[in-house]
Amino acid sequence: DQETKKPVGDTIHKTGKPGTTIDTSKVDPPKGYTIVSRPTDKKFGTDTQVEIPVKRADADAKIVFIDSSTKKPVGDPVNETGKVGDPINTETVPVPEGYMIDGKRPTGKIFGTDKEVDIPVKKADATAQVIFVDPNKKPVGDPINKKGKIGEEINTNDPVPSGYELNGPRPTGKKFGTDSVVYIPVKKKTADAKIVFVDPDGKHVGDPINKTGNIGDKIDAN
Repeated sequence: DQETKKPVGDTIHKTGKPGTTIDTSKVDPPKGYTIVSRPTDKKFGTDTQVEIPVKRADADAKIVFIDSSTKKPVGDPVNETGKVGDPINTETVPVPEGYMIDGKRPTGKIFGTDKEVDIPVKKADATAQVIFVDPNKKPVGDPINKKGKIGEEINTNDPVPSGYELNGPRPTGKKFGTDSVVYIPVKKKTADAKIVFVDPDGKHVGDPINKTGNIGDKIDAN
């Protein structure tokens, strides 16, 4: 091995007539190695040992992220190349967007032995706020905090604050990881009131006056 300067594989014994060339052209390198150069000037009777320099061969490996729930690949596979026998580094391979490692990254995988390495992943969590806003774009009530998996739709079917009603359709198609805030338009509900004039004896005087206004607003009796 040119790197370690140590013998690799088994010794190959050859026999020939003195003075004839020792043929190394058909000698196969040990598994996982490639030959750097083959000696051609070595002869029987002169050279009792022929050293053939070798180096570790390159090997490819494919890293695939697997969704733990669907058992299907996520994102594109990552192709890695290294020397046969070297460990495959899975620690620095970026996880596909919207996902996170489900458990631990596999270790102990070796170039030349493992052609594919599967890394389990699951959808990452994301948060969002649902906020009710009046016609002046001012928040009504407390924001509602929600949590879900990235890519999942945000449920906006939350109860409208007391005294209010929807001022248009609820938004749909909002997704965790894309929409961090969802606004729902509302307006104050209206209510009817009747103003009645009474004399000192408690009898109604004249016709009652009907009033309509937003819930919570002061009734103007002037």
